[in-house]
Amino acid sequence: MTPNPRDILVAVPGRLCVNPANLAAAFHPGGTALGIVQAVSVRPGVSYQEVTAEEYGGERIEVVATGEAWVLAAILRSWDHDALSRFFPSEVVGGSGQPLVTHPSLVADTGRAGRLLSASSIVLCFSPDSPANHPGLVMHRAIPMLDAAIETNLSLARPQEIAVVFAAIRSAAGKSVSWGRLADIAL
Repeated sequence: MTPNPRDILVAVPGRLCVNPANLAAAFHPGGTALGIVQAVSVRPGVSYQEVTAEEYGGERIEVVATGEAWVLAAILRSWDHDALSRFFPSEVVGGSGQPLVTHPSLVADTGRAGRLLSASSIVLCFSPDSPANHPGLVMHRAIPMLDAAIETNLSLARPQEIAVVFAAIRSAAGKSVSWGRLADIAL
């Protein structure tokens, strides 16, 4: 039975890394770790269009694969500058040395509506804690986004939790996603 990608990463402990340099190296593979994450899941977004025949009473006679739109979703559980700066264009390090998010952005033009998010695309690597036993995943060009229904708590009793999403688009080499043993994946 083929494993379902939606279930694989949820059950496999691992971490996220931005712009890895060497997938054969231990975590983080030459890139930037993205803080503490949980509930990492992947949706391949495979879609199909059925072809029906009117002469057979609308019976399905063919199915056409219409593409894939891969996304990786996770819960960010740390107030981490490297992670927050990927999702909040206005994030800077405050005078306290801790991340500071301000809206509208204090940085000119970074948070304006209508900007193309592909300009902030990254290479994203899900690195399993046991790469010899579990598959990893590389989005060769991923666009970091916040979940549209984001809510976060402001309580000190619970850690900050921010729902984040990475949408895969084609890289210059024409690759979107590679899923398997990290040792077999070429950047």
